[in-house]
Amino acid sequence: MGLIKVTLGSSGENQYRNVKPDHFPDKFFYPRLVRHVTSGPVIAMRVRGDVRRILGSSRLYPIPEIGVRSSLRQRFALSDVRNVAHTSDAKDAQQELALFEPFQPSEPLLNEILT
Repeated sequence: MGLIKVTLGSSGENQYRNVKPDHFPDKFFYPRLVRHVTSGPVIAMRVRGDVRRILGSSRLYPIPEIGVRSSLRQRFALSDVRNVAHTSDAKDAQQELALFEPFQPSEPLLNEILT
C-alpha cells in the first residue's frame, strides 16, 4: 500500500452532481450525502493497494461485537452517509480525481508525504 498523490481541495454541489449524476439521485439520503460531501475541505488521494480493507464497509450497521473497531469507518464515521472516506474503482477514480487535478500539495507536510 502506498500514497501516490495527494491534494487539498473542495467539492461544490454542482461539481459533485456532475461527476456522480447517477450516484443514488432517487435515494432518500442523496440530499444529505451531497451536503456532507460539499460541507468542507476534501483531501483527494491516489493510493496504491487494498484501501477498501483498511477503510472497511461503507455500511456501519450492524455494529461489530463490543470492542471490535477494525476499520477507519467503524472508528470515525458518524453514520453511513457522514462517512470518513470514499473509494472508487479505477475507472470512476480517474473521473473523480480529475476534479482535483493537478495534484499539487499546498502544504510542506504533504510534500514530505509524497517524497
